[in-house]
Amino acid sequence: MRRPLNWFVVLVSCIFLFTGLSLSGCGGSGGDTVENPPPGANGMLRQVRDAAEFESALKRALKRAIVAGLPSGPVSLPDVSTTGFSSTYTVEAGVDELDLVRYDGTYLFVAPSYTGIGEDRGNLRILRTDPANATATPVGSIQLDNAEMGVVGMYVVDERLFLVTSEAYYGQYGGVWPAIVMWAPTKLTVAVYDVRDPAHPSRLLSAVIEGVFVASRRIGDRVVLVSRHAPPALLDEDARPLVAGMPLSELMPSITIDGRERPLVDPRNCYISNDGDAGGYAVVTSITTFSLANPLDINGACYDEPASGIYASADALYLSEPRYSESSGESTRIHKFSLQGTRPDYVGSAEVPGAAYGGGQSDFRMNESDDLLRVMTTQWTNDPADLADHRLFVLGKKSGEPALEILGRLPNDARPEEIGKPNENLYGVRFVGARAYAVTFQRTDPLYVIDLSTPADPSIAGQLLLPGWSEFLHPVTDDLLLGLGTDGSRVKVELFDTSVLEQPQSRGLITLGEVTSNSQALYDRHAFTYLAGPEADRLAIPASVSAPSPIEGQGFTWSSSLHQFEILGKQSASSALLREAGAVSPDQAELYASVSRAFIHGDAVYYVRDSRIYGTFWATPSQVNGPF
Repeated sequence: MRRPLNWFVVLVSCIFLFTGLSLSGCGGSGGDTVENPPPGANGMLRQVRDAAEFESALKRALKRAIVAGLPSGPVSLPDVSTTGFSSTYTVEAGVDELDLVRYDGTYLFVAPSYTGIGEDRGNLRILRTDPANATATPVGSIQLDNAEMGVVGMYVVDERLFLVTSEAYYGQYGGVWPAIVMWAPTKLTVAVYDVRDPAHPSRLLSAVIEGVFVASRRIGDRVVLVSRHAPPALLDEDARPLVAGMPLSELMPSITIDGRERPLVDPRNCYISNDGDAGGYAVVTSITTFSLANPLDINGACYDEPASGIYASADALYLSEPRYSESSGESTRIHKFSLQGTRPDYVGSAEVPGAAYGGGQSDFRMNESDDLLRVMTTQWTNDPADLADHRLFVLGKKSGEPALEILGRLPNDARPEEIGKPNENLYGVRFVGARAYAVTFQRTDPLYVIDLSTPADPSIAGQLLLPGWSEFLHPVTDDLLLGLGTDGSRVKVELFDTSVLEQPQSRGLITLGEVTSNSQALYDRHAFTYLAGPEADRLAIPASVSAPSPIEGQGFTWSSSLHQFEILGKQSASSALLREAGAVSPDQAELYASVSRAFIHGDAVYYVRDSRIYGTFWATPSQVNGPF
């Protein structure tokens, strides 16, 4: 049974995380002096000469972890558009992301709800849509082998369904992954189905992987899955003294396919930390790739450091790791792997001051353009007058070395203006071509427009001060930006004109609710629905809003709806208009839904709340069909 996140476990995990960061971070440093690998090193990672070298490095890290002290026994973890219709919103165009609901223009695929409503518990539903009537008809289902494992998400493409489930299920709290203690042994499963006949899906692959799910992306036919594994011997007090004599196969993660177990990764395809004897960690991060066309075509690589966040472009995967040193505080180590070969190949690494974090809307803090990585970080200071420093870095491949180097940064000596006023936190970040947008907030909402046209010399071009702040930024056109955030205690949607970089302007602001409101889309981009059109762009967000009760003395009433908006006249930024277009409010819908999704197909709108689907038309959202 899926349980809500155990925040006591998270708190305890943070203690062990801090210990782990101190161990793994002592080979590198934070601050502004960590641009390049340590002197004499040939990259922060290097490929092993043979399996024996990887075994030796892993056992050294295991010994250090055991000496440092480990919990006795297992730790209790929480259970677990341009084609006329909208699809799952992603950080990067062309790089798909796992989600719990998918739509391919013909069929809706809906994972079991968190709340386990009736017969839908443990049952992935498949429904055929009829956009002409805004209806949906169940046509098939997939019964999960283990309903106690949480569905992490799925991909649906070219009549293939790729499904990931996990014992350790974090749901919408995936952003706290770095705080989950890393020695907890768990398993995740991968299954691939042929869904060309949705009434009779056929399973092509069933695999069980030892490890904890970190993240996944899909690029074309290939699914990339990142997981972390720590040997079970770490939790067995009797086995710890025997670690040095254990075969490597007992320390590495395995994959079991149709009952046959084998190593998840060939250790000869692995990399080890180049930080010297103090480098490496008692964990194996694996990058595994699967082919949707041929599910048994599985390749991978691994390395002996943890990963907490990822960013993927069409050609490369960047894995980030928070680190800490007593002298300079937080930093982020980033490893780049090329995805152009048959398996991931190491390109190089860099370490930048501050934390980039991972998960949720902070995934937008990394972006690749022209083979350059742009990163936005936050470093906490001990200065009560200004508790946080926000920085932007531009990283590129260092010539002749497997390393990344800092080519540009902001602020710098020539451009000392800081990103954000004193004590302002960093919220929405978005990189769009040669621009970056950043929103900071304490009392007002400065929207910063950063010019990246010269990567070695980024500069703050302009800023706009407004009340509230934006958590999420979406580029409408080159000169129009949509912000989703909060104004006081209410959700706000705002349209910005950035056609003049030095003078960004607001082209319209809409707030939801009379008193307070909230939206899942504020922290989960997959709850944000957007469909561009020739005449108007349409967007929809789920929101819970409160209003004074019509009954005197009854306080306030809450309601949950899918709120629709349109952007008109986007061809000219100066005359663009944001307007409300109604709300979808099903009569039978519960107030709370763990998962809210929406898909726009022509004039039809499908509103998914957990496992229930409602249909309506854009122009008449009050007339709702369903639930289906």
